Amino acid sequence: MNKKLPFILVAAVIAAILVAIFLFRQNPQVQKPQPEAKAKVSVQAAPLAIQETNSLDASNLTSLREIARNPSLSSTGATASYEMRLAIADRLNTNEAFLRWATNAVSTAVLHIASSKNFHIHGADLTNANALRINVKATLSGLRGEASYDPNTNSGGPVQFIIEGGTNPIVTMVQDPYGMATYQLNPKQAGSDAYPREVARMDWSGASAPLDKSEIEAAARNAYLAMTGSPMPDGLQVNIDVPPVTDGTVHDPSIQITGNQSATVATVNNQRYPFADFEFINSGTQARVFSGEMFQSAAGTGAFVELFTTQSRSGVQNSVIDLGEKFLSPTGDWENEVLSTLGSTPQDQVLKRVWSIPNR
Repeated sequence: MNKKLPFILVAAVIAAILVAIFLFRQNPQVQKPQPEAKAKVSVQAAPLAIQETNSLDASNLTSLREIARNPSLSSTGATASYEMRLAIADRLNTNEAFLRWATNAVSTAVLHIASSKNFHIHGADLTNANALRINVKATLSGLRGEASYDPNTNSGGPVQFIIEGGTNPIVTMVQDPYGMATYQLNPKQAGSDAYPREVARMDWSGASAPLDKSEIEAAARNAYLAMTGSPMPDGLQVNIDVPPVTDGTVHDPSIQITGNQSATVATVNNQRYPFADFEFINSGTQARVFSGEMFQSAAGTGAFVELFTTQSRSGVQNSVIDLGEKFLSPTGDWENEVLSTLGSTPQDQVLKRVWSIPNR
C-alpha cells in the first residue's frame, strides 16, 4: 500500500471542508443578518426613533434634533438635551469662523435698528460700528451677543443690546437703563451697583401732555418688525399706560403749604407725562409677546428706552444645532462625536454648569 495515501485523503477532506465554509458564507439564503449600527445614547430613557437616511451624518443630525426637544419629556431627557447643547456650544466657542460671523451679525443688527427712521431709540442717535463694544458666545440657546453704545460717560448711560438665536438671530432686548422710569423717578439709586453713575434727571418740560397711544402702538409695531424681521402677530391684546408724574422742580405758586413754602403738590401745572409703558399679549396664552417703555423726549415725540421680546421655544431648542451644522460640518463628523460623549458627564455636573451653580 502506498504510504502517501492517508495524507492525500486528509488533505482532500480539509479542502472539502474549506470549500463548504466558503460556499456557506457566500450563500445569501443562509447568511446571518448583521445588526444595524446605531448611535448609543446611554442617558436616554428610551431609544430614539431615527428615520432612515442616505447619510450617516444626516441620521446623527436627526438624533440631535430629537434629543434637543427632550427637556419637556423627562429629567433624563433634559440632562441629555442640556449636555448635548453644551457640547456643541463648547465647539462653537473655539471656532473662529463662528466668532467672526457672530460679531458681524450683532453689529449689523444693532446698526439696523439704531438707524431706523420709523422709531427712535433714546441715546442711540450716533451709533456706529467702531463705537460698539461687542461680546459674543454660543450658549444652550445658540448665539448670545451683547453690545453697548456708550458715548456720554459723564452725562448719560450706555444703550445696551442683546441679540440671540441661530443662523438668523434677532434682537431680543434694547435698554437705556439710565433713561427708564426706574432710575429717573428715583435718582437716589445713583452710585449703586445697578447704577454706578450719577446721571441727572432728563428734561420733562416737553411732556406736559401724554403721548398719543396710537403713535406709541405704531412705533412699537415698527420696532418689533426691525428687531425680529417679522410683523407683529395678529389678534394680540395691546395695553398702553401713560401715567402722570409730579414734576418736583415745578412749584405751583397758587398752592401754599403752611410751614413748608417749598413743598410740591400735584396740580395741573406741574403734572408731566414723560413715560409710557406698553405690552402686546397673546389673549389665549396670556404670554407677553412684546413689551417696552418710551420717554417723551420732546413735546409729542417719543423715544424707546426699553424694548423686549422672546424667541420661540422650538427656535431656542434647535438654534445651537443649526449653528453647529453651519460652522462645524467642515471640521468632520461632529454630530457623531457629540452623540458618542452623551452620558459621560454626571447629571448634577451638567445642571451645575447650566445654571452656573458653584461646585461645592
